[in-house]
Amino acid sequence: GRSQQQLNQLDMTEEQDRYETQSQASGVQDEQQSEALQNLNRLKELARRQEDLNDRLQELQTALNVAQSPEEQEEIERELKRLRDEQRRMLEDMDELNQRLAENESPENAESMSQLDQIREQAQKAAESIEEQEISDALAAGSRAQEGLEEMKEDFRQRNSSQFADAMKELRQQAREMSERQDDLQQRLNQAQGEQQRQSLGASSQAQEAMTMSEQQQEELDQIMEDIRRISDESEIAEPLLSRQLSEAYRQTDQDQLSEMLETTRQLSRLNMVDKAAELERQIHPEIESLEERIDRAAESILGD
Repeated sequence: GRSQQQLNQLDMTEEQDRYETQSQASGVQDEQQSEALQNLNRLKELARRQEDLNDRLQELQTALNVAQSPEEQEEIERELKRLRDEQRRMLEDMDELNQRLAENESPENAESMSQLDQIREQAQKAAESIEEQEISDALAAGSRAQEGLEEMKEDFRQRNSSQFADAMKELRQQAREMSERQDDLQQRLNQAQGEQQRQSLGASSQAQEAMTMSEQQQEELDQIMEDIRRISDESEIAEPLLSRQLSEAYRQTDQDQLSEMLETTRQLSRLNMVDKAAELERQIHPEIESLEERIDRAAESILGD
C-alpha cells in the first residue's frame, strides 16, 4: 500500500516537473506566437477599416453624381478630406506593422513585408486619388488594397493554426489522463469499501491513496480549465470555431462545484469515510467524462480526428 502511495506521489511530482519544463521551454515560442496573433489582429482591423472606407467612397461617388447645390458639393469635399486623412492614418499603421514584422526575421515575415509593400502602394494611390477628388481611381486602388489585406490576413491565420493544433493535442491528452485517473480513483475507493467491510487494516492505505489522487485531480482540473480559457482567448481570431467550442466547454463545466466535490472526496478519504467518498465520486465521474468529451469535440474542429 505504502509503495503504491509513494508511486502516486512520484507521478504527481513528475507531472508538475513536466509542466514547469514545458512552460520554460515554450516561453520564447509563446512570445513569438503572441506577437504573430497581435499582427493578425492588426491585419484584421486594417482590412475592416479599408472596407469601411471603400464603402464610404462608393456612397460619396453616388452623392456627387446627384449633388446640385454648392452646399452639397462642399459637404462632399469635407467628407473626402476626412476619408483622405483616414487613408493616410492607415498608411502610418501599415508602416508600423511593417516595422514590427522586420523586428522578427523569418522567411515568412520577409514574404509578408513584401506583400504589405504592394498593399501600401495601392493605399497610397487611393489617398492621392482622394486628394485629387478622383473617386473612381480611389475606389479601384482602395479595393485592391482591401483584397491584399484580406489575402494577407488569411495567410497569417493559416500560419498560426498549427500552434493551436499542438495546444489541442496536449489539452486532449491532459483530459484523457484525468479521466483515466478518475477511473483509478473510483477503483481505489471500491477496494477501500471492500476492505473496510472485511474489517481489514488495508482499508486506510487505500483511502490514503484515494486522498492523494483526489488532490491531484483538483490540480489537474484547475490546469485544464486554465488552458481551455487561454486557448479559447488566443484562438478567437485565427480559429473562431475552436474558440467558440472551448468557450462553451468552459461555460458548461462547473469548475467550482467539481473542485469542491473533489476536495470533499479528499477529506472523506482522509477520515476513512470511504462509503461517502465513493458515493460522491460516482457524481464526479460523469462530469469529468463530459469535460473530456467537450474537449474532444473542440479538438476535432482543428485536428479533424
